[in-house]
Amino acid sequence: MNGPYLIFMLVPCAAAILVGWAARHWTLAAAAVAGGLGLAFLFASIGTVLTKILFPVATASVLSGVVLIPLLLWRPSVSVWNRMMLSLGVVFVTHLAFLQYAMAGR
Repeated sequence: MNGPYLIFMLVPCAAAILVGWAARHWTLAAAAVAGGLGLAFLFASIGTVLTKILFPVATASVLSGVVLIPLLLWRPSVSVWNRMMLSLGVVFVTHLAFLQYAMAGR
């Protein structure tokens, strides 16, 4: 697995699992969305190697939080594994679709 696949698949999936594990309430999921958006805007203008790693983490945090907010509002007692798997599934499918789209243009 080379660089783009590692950065745009494994790093966001690890961040999604972390957000799914940490967000036990909808307010924590909303904080993950706000923090991810803040990181995305902060590092969008910087063209460093650190940005290539932190931008996928930020997008994964935003996607995970957006999915977990309605879930935790609807069912606050959902288990940790369900939160992590839902976050992982959404982030994996989204980033895989992004890679397919990006690589198709080459």
